[in-house]
Amino acid sequence: MDNWVENYRVARSTFYAHFRDKEDLLVAGYESIGTPPVRAVNISGESHFILDASSWLFVATERHATLTTAFFNSPSQTVILAHLENILLIHTREHYRKQGFYQPDGLSGEVAVRCFVGALIGLWLWWVRHDYPHPAVDMIQRFDALMNNGSWPQHSDTDPLFD
Repeated sequence: MDNWVENYRVARSTFYAHFRDKEDLLVAGYESIGTPPVRAVNISGESHFILDASSWLFVATERHATLTTAFFNSPSQTVILAHLENILLIHTREHYRKQGFYQPDGLSGEVAVRCFVGALIGLWLWWVRHDYPHPAVDMIQRFDALMNNGSWPQHSDTDPLFD
C-alpha cells in the first residue's frame, strides 16, 4: 500500500478517508464502471440479446491497466478476483434468467453461467498477466466470436479468428 500511495501521490490519510483498503478501492472501481450492458446481435437472421460482459471488462481494464496490474501483482489478488467473479456470475445469471434459459433449480443454466464467466475470466487473466499483448477491442472480438453467438466457428484459412 505504501508504494501505491507514493506512486500515485495520494496522502495516506486521504486514501483511508475514502477506502478501508486496496480491495475496497477496487470494489469502488467496479461499481463506478457500472454493470455490463446488453446489446442486440443478429445470429443467423434472428435478433438476440447478449450480455456485453467482455466489452465491459476489457475496456475498463485497458483504461485502468496500471491500477489493474498493481492489484494483480499484490497479495490481494485472490480477494479481488473473487469479487470480480461474483459480479460477473450475478449479472450473467440474471441475464440468462431474463432470456429464459436459466432456471434457479436447474443444472444446465448454472453450468452455462459458470462456463461463460470462467472462460471470460480465464482469458482476461491471461491478458492481464501477459501485460496486455493485444488491444481490448481484439480481445472482445475474439471472445465474442467464440462465446456470445453460441456456435464455435469452423476453422478456415481466411478466418481471422485463427490467425
